[in-house]
Amino acid sequence: MTSNGDLARVTRRRRLLFGLVGLFVILLTVGTSLVFAGYPGLGITLVAASPLALLAAGVLLFRG
Repeated sequence: MTSNGDLARVTRRRRLLFGLVGLFVILLTVGTSLVFAGYPGLGITLVAASPLALLAAGVLLFRG
């Protein structure tokens, strides 16, 4: 049986992971929309920054 501390740690980690993946999707979607709306500088910046959220999620998964 797991303790409350272990459950809290896993829950916190899962929330952070889903938040980072959600941030990736939002940055990618908004950045792409801005590129097509006529704001290429800002849009490309957001699209270029979006993999950093996935990188952070990968580090979180593998580092523990």
